[in-house]
Amino acid sequence: MFTVTKEWLSKNNTRKGGYLAAQIHALGYPYPPPKGWLKQIIGKQISLDQRDAFVAGATSKEAARKKLREIKDAKLCLQYGWQPKKEPQVKKQKRLPKKVITNDFLQTFEWRRLRMQALKKYGAKCMCCGATPANGAVMNVDHIKPRKIFPELALDIDNLQILCHECNHGKGNWDMTDWRLNNVVAQQDTR
Repeated sequence: MFTVTKEWLSKNNTRKGGYLAAQIHALGYPYPPPKGWLKQIIGKQISLDQRDAFVAGATSKEAARKKLREIKDAKLCLQYGWQPKKEPQVKKQKRLPKKVITNDFLQTFEWRRLRMQALKKYGAKCMCCGATPANGAVMNVDHIKPRKIFPELALDIDNLQILCHECNHGKGNWDMTDWRLNNVVAQQDTR
């Protein structure tokens, strides 16, 4: 513990002779401080962390805030709206790059490889209207749940279906119809 003295206070004031908000917070007072706060604080006991934060504040506001955040007494920090020093957190799951949403995504190796896997898995036949390349249809591999809304599913083969260009264009990124279900029912009926 540290006892506050008049000399110590005057030694650690700012160049202009006053005190920064961070220094006053370090002593446990709100900003602006109440009248007579200097007389009240003289002779009181403060923690060494509070003393260090007050001294750091004499040179810069950021230094004082940084010191206050390091104080182990989280109650003091939270009282003035500052977060105490945080414990290291477990790394969050990596997000897919922003290019998943843009058209650059369609040029990536990962997408082209997955697209080919989907064509092998489902065949080159439109799951909506039944058109094939033999009929002159251009085939697209469609994201059932759109990349724009569900970027995490962009490289999930279970989110892909085969549609001709016309059906894919008509579906757009607002419709989430899974035409694979209709295709499975049609295959079962023919057996």
